[in-house]
Amino acid sequence: VLSMADVLDLVGDKIVDYLDMDVQSGELPLMRGEGAASLVKQRVRRIQIGTHGSEIHQEIKQLLLGVGMDLVTDLPYNPQTQRCDSTARTGRQTDPSCLTWTEFGPIYVRDGLLGFSNP
Repeated sequence: VLSMADVLDLVGDKIVDYLDMDVQSGELPLMRGEGAASLVKQRVRRIQIGTHGSEIHQEIKQLLLGVGMDLVTDLPYNPQTQRCDSTARTGRQTDPSCLTWTEFGPIYVRDGLLGFSNP
């Protein structure tokens, strides 16, 4: 299992412009690791994290807000994924109770999504 320090060490001492994390329920252990949120604040300009549970989503949001990252995207995890997947037709979800309303209109969110920028 890699730590955030291990991940960022892959690029040496460079600043990371964009980090996309989708580690299928491993996001919380990674972000809870020693100094992980502070390391993101020091070394990452923008980060996007796929979340796989409501509690995971909220805790990661608080961790990164707590170190001063700016929240730019907050699409919550959909706990109704199984039911909603069964109502999707030909790749489209039309059940209003399964859609997340955004500034761009309704979208079907399965995993949660958090996006942060470093001010």
